[in-house]
Amino acid sequence: MKPFLKLTCIALVVILAGVHIQSCTKPAKGTAMFWCSNPNYSPHPVIAIQGINGTQTITQIYSSQPDCSATGCAVFSLDPGTYYWSVRVGNFAGPGGSVYVASNNCSATQIQ
Repeated sequence: MKPFLKLTCIALVVILAGVHIQSCTKPAKGTAMFWCSNPNYSPHPVIAIQGINGTQTITQIYSSQPDCSATGCAVFSLDPGTYYWSVRVGNFAGPGGSVYVASNNCSATQIQ
């Protein structure tokens, strides 16, 4: 094989390998935050997200939407996508919904 052709083939393999490696990069996580303004919930609301192990409990009441890092909220760090959630207060299972999580972003949902 001629030297120029060898160099071209090597360059093509390196370029294709670089493209493959870039496509394997995982997007940054986002945050789904659930908060509550109703002081009458007893016990505290518990949030579950379908396909995610574990639950989070809302332990703090806010009169308006808090920051995503506020204490007492149910906060989940998730890969980008749409997730289905449910809420439970004691033996009562309330209506759930869906939340879209974007990379490096916070999606806030109020539990009423």
